[in-house]
Amino acid sequence: MCHTHGGAAPQVKLAAARRLALLVDPALDVMTRLLGKASSAKHPDTAARVARDVLDRTGNKQADQLDVLSMGGLVDLDKIGEFSNEEIAVAKRVLMKAAGRSLPPGHA
Repeated sequence: MCHTHGGAAPQVKLAAARRLALLVDPALDVMTRLLGKASSAKHPDTAARVARDVLDRTGNKQADQLDVLSMGGLVDLDKIGEFSNEEIAVAKRVLMKAAGRSLPPGHA
């Protein structure tokens, strides 16, 4: 039902909330089965997604962003010149991973 034709009515919202509430336990049962040993072995990717979803919904979500300011202030980019090649390579890998990308083969 659309917003204009009654979807925003309090009784409609309440009915929808009740229907969703009735689906919580069956959904948890499905998740529990998917996380079981046999199912996890057969479908490890599905089990991992289910586990991540459960953790996300219970307040154990991985941070989406790095708060540089909480580390004591702004990062002084001029200090990068003092980094060793190894430190720069590690920083590149971390930043690329954080951006959801990977370095091209042969690049440190």
